[in-house]
Amino acid sequence: MAITTTDTGLLRLLQLSSVSLPVGGYAFSQGLEYAIEAGWVDSVDSAEAWLELQIHDALARVDLPI
Repeated sequence: MAITTTDTGLLRLLQLSSVSLPVGGYAFSQGLEYAIEAGWVDSVDSAEAWLELQIHDALARVDLPI
């Protein structure tokens, strides 16, 4: 089965993965928006701790090795 991509189809795919699109930006945030809404992140110190945790546990062990 061949998968073909038209210029229009590629443009739509790139729009969905763009950080400019609210859905795309939310996907790249590692859940920070929800953490703020839930009250888990409510200060500079808690934001720093959240980002350190994401870098250490999520990015370094999953995304970067791939």
